[in-house]
Amino acid sequence: MPAYEEVSEERQLPSRKPKAPVAGLTDEVAITTTIPTPLRRKLTLALAIHEVKLKDAVAQAIEAWVEKHPPRL
Repeated sequence: MPAYEEVSEERQLPSRKPKAPVAGLTDEVAITTTIPTPLRRKLTLALAIHEVKLKDAVAQAIEAWVEKHPPRL
C-alpha cells in the first residue's frame, strides 16, 4: 500500500484549517466522544499515576490505532 504522500493529489483528502482553533493553536482540533464510566475512571486514575495529560494519551492512542489500521486509498 502506498504512503499517503505517494497517492496522487486528486485522490487525497483536501487539507483545511480547523473551524475553531483550540486556544489559538492551528495545529490542534477539538474532538468529543463518549466512553463508559468505568473506563473513564480507570483512565483518570492511570493519567494521574503516570502524570500524563488526557490530550496526550488520546493523541497516542489515535496514532497507535491509525498505525495498525492505515487508510486504504
